Amino acid sequence: MAFSLASVVLCVVVFVAPWTRAQSGDMCTTKSSNFSGMIDVVCKCKQSLKQWSSPIYELTIDQEGCENSGVEISWSKLETVVKPQVVTITGSEVYFYEDPSEDEWPPSIRELKIIGSELKALPKNALRGLGLLEEFTIFNSEVLKIEKHAVADLANLRIVEIANSTIGEVKPNAFNNLPAVVDLAFLFSEIGSIEPNAITNVGPSHTSAMMDCTSFGDDYDASGRSMDFGMGILDEIMGRQLNTAPDLALPKYGSRLLLYKNNIGHLKTSAVRDSGFGFLILGGNNISDFYSEALDTEIHNECEISAVLIIENRIDRVHSFAIAKIRGREGSSEATFIAMSNNTFLEVETRGFHLASSLVIFNVAENRFSCTCEDFDWVLKDMESPEQRNLEKDLITKGKCEDGLSVISFTTTCTDGGNPTTTPEAPLSTRRPFTPRPPFTTPSVPDGSSMTSSNPFVHVTVFLVLVVTKWLM
Repeated sequence: MAFSLASVVLCVVVFVAPWTRAQSGDMCTTKSSNFSGMIDVVCKCKQSLKQWSSPIYELTIDQEGCENSGVEISWSKLETVVKPQVVTITGSEVYFYEDPSEDEWPPSIRELKIIGSELKALPKNALRGLGLLEEFTIFNSEVLKIEKHAVADLANLRIVEIANSTIGEVKPNAFNNLPAVVDLAFLFSEIGSIEPNAITNVGPSHTSAMMDCTSFGDDYDASGRSMDFGMGILDEIMGRQLNTAPDLALPKYGSRLLLYKNNIGHLKTSAVRDSGFGFLILGGNNISDFYSEALDTEIHNECEISAVLIIENRIDRVHSFAIAKIRGREGSSEATFIAMSNNTFLEVETRGFHLASSLVIFNVAENRFSCTCEDFDWVLKDMESPEQRNLEKDLITKGKCEDGLSVISFTTTCTDGGNPTTTPEAPLSTRRPFTPRPPFTTPSVPDGSSMTSSNPFVHVTVFLVLVVTKWLM
């Protein structure tokens, strides 16, 4: 018996034109799945599903090039009638139908991929009811806004990847109550703003959930540790890749919040709040405004090594207390390290680099600054902690101006009044004002040949080599 996608009460696709029963040849195509006894189904434009005796592993809805690319999703109907384990939506204008009923239904979908599509919004309760969902990916798509509770209350969701996409705004509580998430990653994307409380209660570290550390180092003898042993452990640690960026080697153990090579307009106060990750990695981003206390999150890893890595970013304005709420777990026997290298900071407010006492400075080097005397009014002023003093000292003594001159050499020419003593102050026409960034072009995911020493994750690997060696001592 055949039935149309539209006829199952807004099940999958709603077309503007009246729907007629599919004629012969208009059926969705099938092939054997890689999973024994299952099939994969591909529905193109107005093709129709039929009922098969074999269970469906992957359902692909492909609207690329169709006269009407609109797709409206009803998860209750889709999971009840079709029961796929993986759903891929591509080339579509996607809408979500929220069933007004509070009734639950037997879930089936474990992975959802939205590729090359447009969403006016990822609305509230967009994924409600997907009780088995483990992976959610948005790739090469445009989303005007991610609404409150769009991705929320999903107990089994482990991986969220948003890559090569344009996101206008991430609203408060867009990502909320996701206790099983081990990877929350934004990569190669243009993001207008991440609003206050956009990411809340995410990650296993804020709950009693424990990471699976049972195999960590099991193959190695704890006695007679050496660098060779450390490299062996490193091979075990760097064993995680993302589906959208398979060439990036990431820490295998511990949860990760990753912002990598994005253009971000505004990272607002408490954009991340009451969440917990083993690693916080900001690499290669352009950020216009890094607001006060933007990342209010605990960094702790049940598998011992935890770190904050801020590497090769360009940040136009660092507000006061920008990184002050990033912290390690108080009372933990294991340190949480911070590395801050190869970044460019154009404007820094006083106490912009205030640092929590629970973070241990591991490496601060090769950061660059916009060098006019008034740009350094923040240096060693309003000290609130030894950690802030040590971080600012390292930033200045190891930093450079954008033209390559060492910061320490430049600042010796400045007086307390902010004027140079031996060199003229840069004329107004040559100073770098705070201006919006040029329009963004979504970059391509790099292939393996582009992963050179300029890639931030080379620094991540080096950092972990050193941390593991320290851990072994």
